[in-house]
Amino acid sequence: MPVSYTFSITNTRKKQIWLLACGLLLINSLLILFFALHNPSNYKILFVNTAIIFLIVFYNLFSKRATIDTYRLGYFLVAIAWIKLDYYWLAILFSILFFLGEILTKDTTVFINKTDISFKNLYPKKYNWQSIKNIILKDGLLTIDFKNNKIFQSETAEKISLTEENEFNDFCKKNLVD
Repeated sequence: MPVSYTFSITNTRKKQIWLLACGLLLINSLLILFFALHNPSNYKILFVNTAIIFLIVFYNLFSKRATIDTYRLGYFLVAIAWIKLDYYWLAILFSILFFLGEILTKDTTVFINKTDISFKNLYPKKYNWQSIKNIILKDGLLTIDFKNNKIFQSETAEKISLTEENEFNDFCKKNLVD
């Protein structure tokens, strides 16, 4: 029986954040196109840049194979376009939004060992076993019942076999009793 368990919890907000990112890319590409039309010296570069951003947005919206890498390329192109237009503050703002989106789309990792239960996400949290009323893993659904009547319940990202579930539940029962 292992002395610690690690679970990756699926981020259910990832799709919503990616849709918001697509919207931001689309709005920024339209603004860049507007500024490109009023700036003849950079017209060709910015027009090609905007066309590529449009393609990235539509690929991400309508393709089942869209990945985070295509969003990264889109954000990079938008930042380069704002720098080319001498709007450095917009490039910095958009870069900050990009990094915030990267942080928010990461999956939560739950570490459970003999001493405590830790959540690694945007705001890491640590709970000792004395604050837990019950913890159970059933059919890939991790449920943590706290003594202050809070409940954490989420699906694990990976499939877990029945024997692993039973081992984990026995491990938790043993630590809850102690």
